Amino acid sequence: NHFTGSTYEDAMLVQIDPAKKSNWIWWSLDGKTIDTQHTITTFSSVAVGTMTCQSGGMQDLVTCGRVVATGVTLTYEGVTVHDLVHAGYYSQQGNSGAPVVSSDGHAGYGIEDALTGPYDQYFAPIWNIVNDMHVWLCLNSSCS
Repeated sequence: NHFTGSTYEDAMLVQIDPAKKSNWIWWSLDGKTIDTQHTITTFSSVAVGTMTCQSGGMQDLVTCGRVVATGVTLTYEGVTVHDLVHAGYYSQQGNSGAPVVSSDGHAGYGIEDALTGPYDQYFAPIWNIVNDMHVWLCLNSSCS
């Protein structure tokens, strides 16, 4: 399901039960041990060379790699999406929508969007999603 309000994002809004919302992300470096100390405390933009990590469920572990390019346009499945970030972390089919974060797991960078190979990932920057979808970000329990 592509967000149709813009050609800049491949995202959709999903309602989450308020009792289950959290800024905690699943973080495992070995696929077995889950480290619960990784909570998003800020959001940030990235530049070429920034280390990024993806917490995707398909491979059951966090993988990291550097940003290769920003402002990338990519066409996949007949849809052209603009202003993506190209990063070199490992991923596989089915991880779309996974959080892309800093290497310490505390800064949110975006949402995984597409891949063209195991180490060729593309993610939508968080600020583009916020602006295009007219949503706001909340990192504490007082938000509703």
